[in-house]
Formats: sequence, C-alpha cells, structure tokens
Amino acid sequence: MNFLSIESVTAKPSVSLFISNKYIDCNDNVASSSNLPDAIKSILIENSTAISLLDYIAITIGPGSYTGIRVGLSIAQGIAFSLSIPLVPINTMDVLCSAIRTMDNKERIVAFPAYDNNLFYFVLRGSDRGSEKLNNIELFKGKSIFGIQLDKYKNIIDYNEISFSSRIVGEYSIENYNLLYTKDISMITPIYIDKFSVDKMGGGY
Repeated sequence: MNFLSIESVTAKPSVSLFISNKYIDCNDNVASSSNLPDAIKSILIENSTAISLLDYIAITIGPGSYTGIRVGLSIAQGIAFSLSIPLVPINTMDVLCSAIRTMDNKERIVAFPAYDNNLFYFVLRGSDRGSEKLNNIELFKGKSIFGIQLDKYKNIIDYNEISFSSRIVGEYSIENYNLLYTKDISMITPIYIDKFSVDKMGGGY
C-alpha cells in the first residue's frame, strides 16, 4: 500500500512516504508541527506522488507533545476524511516497546519525558509489558532507561536512546495494519499527559 507516516509527538516532527509498503523518502526538516502541511506537500511533489494515490495515513497519537499530537492528528484526519481512507493510529510507547522487546526476562524500563521532570514509562520483562505510569525522574536515579528525548537526564540515569522517526512509525504501521487501522477517524483518542495524571498513575515502578 501507499501511505504517509506522520510523527508529531517529539520536538522535531517528520513525514515519511511509503510506496507499495516500501520506504521511499523522509522529510525531517520540519521546524514544528505547524509546518507539517508544507512538509507533506513537499515530500509528495519531490517524489512525483499524487495525494490521491495514498491508501492510508499512519499517525502518532501520543504520549508526547500536546501541541504536536493535536496538530498532527488534525492534519491526518483532514487528509483521511478528504480521501475517504483509513488512519492507523500509533501509540508512541508501543513503537518503543517493539524496538527492544526480547525473549529474556531482564527488566527494562521504557520511558518518554513528561512535564516537571516526570517520566511516562512502563516496565518490560521479556514480552510482558507492565502498565503505563508517571513518576519523577529521581525515582530512576542510577537506573538503566530506554527511551527517547531523555538526553538532559544523562547525569541522573543510564540513558539508552531508542531510534524513533516517522520511518520507524511507518514500518510499525505495516506490521500492525490489520490490528490498528480504522475508518472511524473522528473517534481516535489522542494520548495526552497532563498534571492530573500523577495522582492516577503514580507509585513505585
């Protein structure tokens, strides 16, 4: 299938183009999520691909940047609605989990930065994934953490960065298309992280 993959949960959003489920190109020169429409137009023109040829849109729905998620999802929904094609909503944490899942039972903490030095995270043991929680970075002092955008905490944790981009999101959507695709695009629920989540998701990991 032909599709666009839009990653807008990180500080540097990007768009990738896939033709017949093969990666073609990535536009990662996107200053912010508000520039995504121009990035989409550019990647299609540069690769001589009409937007009408797209079969679906893969889009990250969080957790991540509030503004990025909101803008990215709105753009993806607009394209999908106008073309009458499905969306494939992608959970950031699912992609990170798939990147490091192993058959051993070693504990791995997978995290994404939230607000006020909090991490949105889960614990992975082999193929068993714990529930998602929110806690302060100090809880993880000296521990090995896998994730993205945690560079500023390198003096506190043993940080292992996971590669994350619109290309990787697109490849994940191919593998999980039948499970994730939806034509009911208006019902997709973004995953925001707000300050009220601490009381709901806190506690020791």
